[in-house]
Amino acid sequence: MGNADSNASIKAMHSNYVVVRNMKDDARYGEGRVVKQKQTKQEVFQKEINLTDEEKYQTLKILLEKKECNTYDNLINITKLFYHEENQFCGQFFKIFILMEYIPRTLCDVLEQRLAKKQEFQESELWTILIGCIEGCCILESQKITHQGLRLDSISYLDQFPYVKILDPTLSGVLTTYQQLMQDETKQINLNYLSPKLIQSLNDDMQPQHNPYKSDVYSLGMIMLHLSSAHNCEDCYDLQKMRVNHQQVQRRLLILESKFSSQYIQVLRTMLLLNEDQRPDFLNLRSEMQSMSPPASPKAHIEEQEEEVIQTKKTQINQVEAYEQAVESFAIPQQQYQLQASQPPQIFVNPEQSAKFIQQQQNSVHNSQVQVQRSIQLRQSQQSVQSNQSMYIQRNGLKDLRPDICDHLKILPLSEQPAEPSQVDTNIGNQIGAEELLNRSNIQQHDILMPITSFSNSHQYDQFLQSKSNMPVSYESYKMESSFKNQQNLEPASKYDYLYDKQMSNQQKFSNYQSDLKRTMESKRVETVSESYPNGSRYEGQKLNGMRHGQGTFFYQDNGGVYEGQWFENKMHGQGTLFYASGKPAYEGEWLNDKFQGSGTLYNEEPQALYGDFDFGDFDRIGDYWTRYIGQFNQDNKEGQGTLYLSNGDRFEGNFLQDLINGPGRYIKKNGQIIQAKWWRNKLQQ
Repeated sequence: MGNADSNASIKAMHSNYVVVRNMKDDARYGEGRVVKQKQTKQEVFQKEINLTDEEKYQTLKILLEKKECNTYDNLINITKLFYHEENQFCGQFFKIFILMEYIPRTLCDVLEQRLAKKQEFQESELWTILIGCIEGCCILESQKITHQGLRLDSISYLDQFPYVKILDPTLSGVLTTYQQLMQDETKQINLNYLSPKLIQSLNDDMQPQHNPYKSDVYSLGMIMLHLSSAHNCEDCYDLQKMRVNHQQVQRRLLILESKFSSQYIQVLRTMLLLNEDQRPDFLNLRSEMQSMSPPASPKAHIEEQEEEVIQTKKTQINQVEAYEQAVESFAIPQQQYQLQASQPPQIFVNPEQSAKFIQQQQNSVHNSQVQVQRSIQLRQSQQSVQSNQSMYIQRNGLKDLRPDICDHLKILPLSEQPAEPSQVDTNIGNQIGAEELLNRSNIQQHDILMPITSFSNSHQYDQFLQSKSNMPVSYESYKMESSFKNQQNLEPASKYDYLYDKQMSNQQKFSNYQSDLKRTMESKRVETVSESYPNGSRYEGQKLNGMRHGQGTFFYQDNGGVYEGQWFENKMHGQGTLFYASGKPAYEGEWLNDKFQGSGTLYNEEPQALYGDFDFGDFDRIGDYWTRYIGQFNQDNKEGQGTLYLSNGDRFEGNFLQDLINGPGRYIKKNGQIIQAKWWRNKLQQ
C-alpha cells in the first residue's frame, strides 16, 4: 500500500512540474534543479534526498513536514513535499523530494548591478536588508540552528517585501564558510567574511572553539560594511598572519560616519566587536536594537526605498502592515534631543537600557583640553576634555607604560618612573611569549596627572607643558546625549574607596560599584566619541565628563594591540579583553583600576612546545611551557583558585598566592594520572 501511495505521489509531481534547469553547487540551495509549475508557471527549487535507513527516513519525514507548515517572511519556505518508497531485491530505498521557494537573485547580484550603474545603497535599503537578515537568523537561532554560511551570494534578494530571505542550512546541505575555506588551499577571503575566532582557527588548522551565532553576527556585520561602502572588505583581513585587521575595520566604519546615521554605525560597531564575549548573538542583538529609535517609520522606510532606488510601484497596504509587524520589535521611544529639520534623524543609546554599552568603568588619570571637530552632518564644533592612554604591547610581551603618554615623547623605563615600590615578578605566568607578561607601577593619583617623559628637571617639564598647549590634536567626535539631567563634576575618587577595601569581597565591590555607576549615569551627560590621539592611537566608545567611561575600545598605534571593554574614569575597569597585535587575546576577564582583578583568563601568545614530562616539583622552571591560566586574580597576580594549562597537555589545579603556586593542589597529567599534594612558593612539599 505504501509503495502505491508513493508512486502516486511521484506521478503527481511529474505531471504538475517540468524541469527548467539543473543546478550544482549553488551557494544557497546546493545541488538540485529548478522546476516550473505547469499551471501557475511559478518556479521552485527541487532537492532530492536518498535514504536506505527506514528509521532515518521516517524521522526526516516528520521534521520536514513540520517545516512545511511554517511560513516565515525572511526564510525560504518549503512549498511541497513528495515521497517515494521502493522495494528492491537488495533492500529498501527511500526518496524525498523537497520543493521550496526559488529566488533568482542574491545580494551579490544586486550589488554588481548597482556597481555597474554607479548606484549606491541608500541607508533605508541597508536597514531593510539588515533587519530582514537578523529576523531570519533569529528564527533559526530560536530553533537551535546556526547558519555559518552567511555571504553576499547566500542571501536572496527580492524587489518587494520581505526583500531578503535566507535558507535553513539543514535543507541546503551546503558546507559552512569555514569548511569551504579549510578545503581551499589558497585560503583566500573572496567575500568569505569569517569572525576573528574562525580566522584564528583557520590559521591554526584546528577545530574552532567559538559561538557560531556570534560568528554569524560578525559575518553579517562585514557583509553590511561591504554593502555600505560598495567595496569588498578583504582589506580588513591580514592573510599573511591569518587574522582580522580590526583597526582597518574601525577605519572603514569611521569613513562611513559622514554618510550614514550614528544609529546605523552603532549597530555595525556592535556586530563587529572583536571580543566574542562582548558581541551579541542575533536574539540579543535584536533586543539591543529595541533601545534605538529607527531612522524612519517602517512605512516611510519602504516607500523611500521604492521611490528613490528600486523605482517600482508602491507597496500594497497589506505589505506595509506586514513589514511593520516584522520590525515592530525594533521600535524605540524617542529620546529627548534637538535636531535641525534638514538633518537626518539620529539614534541615541539609552545607557540605562543597554547594559552592554554602559557598565562598570574606570578611574581618572589625565585630562587635556583639545578642540573637537565634528564629523557628523550639520553638527556644531564644541570643546571637550579629552584623554589619552598609551600601552605598549610587544610581540612577545606586554608592558603598561601608564596612560596618557604619547608615542612621540621619550618614555622613561618603568624603573625610572615615579612610583610606589613594586617588584618585577619572575614567576609563573609573568611571561607572554618570551618577554615579561605585565610590569606595572602604581603612580600616585592627583587631580590631574601629566605625561611622564624624560625631562631631567622641573623647568624643562614646565616648558614642555607650555608648548604642549599649542600642540595640534584632532579627533572626530559625535555625541549621543542621554535624557538624564546634567549635573556638576564627578564625585571625588574617595567615593570609591571601597574598591580598595581588602575586607570586602570582589562580588560586593562590584555590586556597590554597579549601584554607584547607575546613580552617576542618571545624573551625568554621556557621549560616544571616536578620537584620534597625537601618537596615532585611537579610542572609540563612551565618555563621561571628558573621560573614557563606559564601553569602549582603545587601539594602540605603535603595536596594533587593542583593549575592548569597560572603562571607569579613564581606567580599564569591569569586564574587558586585551588583545595582542596578532588578534589573539592576552587577557580577558575582570579589571579593577587598570589591573587584573577577580575572575579572568591569561593567555600565552607563543607557548613553547613541551613534548615530555614536566617536573611538577619545581614550577620555577615553567618558562613558556604554559598555554593559559584560568582563575582568580588580585592586583595583576594569580591569586586564589585557578588552573594552569601546560603545553604538553598537563595541568595544575589548586591555590595560587602572589603569582606563585602555594597551598594544596593537584597536578593532572595528560594520561589521567593525578598527583595531589601541597606546594610552597612553586616548590613541592615532601
